Amino acid sequence: MGHIHLGFTVENEGEFIDPSIRVQLVKLLDIFVGLEDVIYNPDIERKKLYGKAGSFRFKPYGLEFRSPSNYWIQSDTLVGKMWDNVNRAIDAYNNNFIIDEVFGEQVQMAINTCDVEACKKLLLTLKHEYASNL
Repeated sequence: MGHIHLGFTVENEGEFIDPSIRVQLVKLLDIFVGLEDVIYNPDIERKKLYGKAGSFRFKPYGLEFRSPSNYWIQSDTLVGKMWDNVNRAIDAYNNNFIIDEVFGEQVQMAINTCDVEACKKLLLTLKHEYASNL
């Protein structure tokens, strides 16, 4: 409960969904959802065993993003924030948003170590350095 399920449509029924689409979208979900998950989710114990950056399952309809726990379903405000952040990740994907490898590694490290301050700094970097690409 609390995982994010995303479905994709393809132009031709029965067409295969390229796995690289899912992987790229998960990287963007880590940025737009995962960083704030660390900041707002009080349960850092969970991340020690479960919910690391990039955690997802392939699904026939798309993917299940497994990094966030269910903390966000407890509040209408957090549900709205999650909705907005998932949509930002989708918009970034649809607009071919690309981040450099170093930034991606920093995002992964900040999420996996539950480093709240690093997550805040990365979000500021995203806002300032990547804003023109969003």
